[in-house]
Amino acid sequence: MTLRISGLYIYPIKGARGLPLTSATLTESGLFYDRQFMLVKAGTGRFISQREYPKMSLIEVALPPEALAGDWGSLPPEAAMQVSAPGMPPLHVQLSPAVHSPMQYRTVTVWEW
Repeated sequence: MTLRISGLYIYPIKGARGLPLTSATLTESGLFYDRQFMLVKAGTGRFISQREYPKMSLIEVALPPEALAGDWGSLPPEAAMQVSAPGMPPLHVQLSPAVHSPMQYRTVTVWEW
């Protein structure tokens, strides 16, 4: 049996449109930048998915080329993921932690069992 990869995609935001790649970096947890972000409800911290909100498939993500180099520490401070959706202004998500701004963490729920 011969296996062949016919398409390679990552989904930086879980549930959003994927990014086609010609190559990818493999990490201990999977492909670099694949499902590293998710959308959550502001009040509850519960994640939202395409199952509940099919229009999430219209969300487009763009990463700067240096983000796909496979080294978290090599990103310039201004590196940002661009997120866009029909009828919404573009959103820029900084990929490197701000030097003068402490990281803020929030408890979220992915699946309730």
